[in-house]
Amino acid sequence: MDDREVWYNLCQVEGLGSSKFQAVAKRLSNQKLGATSLLGLDASAISSLVGLKLDLATKLVDQLLSPLKVPANHEEIRLVLPDDDGYPTFRYLDAVPALPAYFWVTGSTGLLSQEFKTIGIAGSRDTSSDVIELVELFARKASKSGWLIVSGLAKGVDTAAHNGAIDGGTGTVGVLAGGILKAGADYLRTELDGIAIVSEFEPLVPWSGPRAMQRNSSIAGLSDRVLVAASGVSGGSWEMAQLCLKKKKDLYVFDLPEDVAPGNRKLIKAGAKPLDPEDFSAALQDLEPPSQFFKGV
Repeated sequence: MDDREVWYNLCQVEGLGSSKFQAVAKRLSNQKLGATSLLGLDASAISSLVGLKLDLATKLVDQLLSPLKVPANHEEIRLVLPDDDGYPTFRYLDAVPALPAYFWVTGSTGLLSQEFKTIGIAGSRDTSSDVIELVELFARKASKSGWLIVSGLAKGVDTAAHNGAIDGGTGTVGVLAGGILKAGADYLRTELDGIAIVSEFEPLVPWSGPRAMQRNSSIAGLSDRVLVAASGVSGGSWEMAQLCLKKKKDLYVFDLPEDVAPGNRKLIKAGAKPLDPEDFSAALQDLEPPSQFFKGV
């Protein structure tokens, strides 16, 4: 097996979720080792090398002894793993929350692997037309300033974010809550210039509520900071904000009246940074360059 095949098989180990996978990758990176360095080791040696508990290291050994083949690419979509062109390798080790170990991708997939500064945008499907216009304006300005926009592909705020980003010229990443061939089938019939569509789910997996919540974690992980445009006091946008607050992710919220966005003021009180709807500059400040890279692991 090569590194790519080992990474894929690590993904199949029950109990080795995104956070533990990231921790394994960091331990290997710190020792300047590739994934193939795990081949031929017993569970005790793997446990010592990458810091896994012995029972999980045993499952990993069993998986590597009976490996699965990396799935073949479909005509329109392909699988990307760390170090592949099209995977956000440069941010993988430091992503908060941890990123999935692989994505299925289509469209302008090079956007994911370029070292853009990124803003994730979330918000209600059913928010007012004024908020929709505000989101599109923000995304356009951010995109013109060199920020890559990351969002879901739902109606409302997500769609406004993508439209503004495309107008701005930098591009946009749409993260699906289901497989690309199922939840994203309509997008495969459209022009995807400047748009990368990604999914952590197998191509034919349908959309579901729990997957939408899981997808939110990937949006946050792909983003240097997150903007929640308009939130209720429950639902996907609220949960996205709670995730960012818990993970100490750089989180901005439009400072809007309660009758427009009931959850926004509560999020600001909980620690989100208020963003003036008439002045976006606070959320578009430059970033420090990434401190770690996954290259060569």
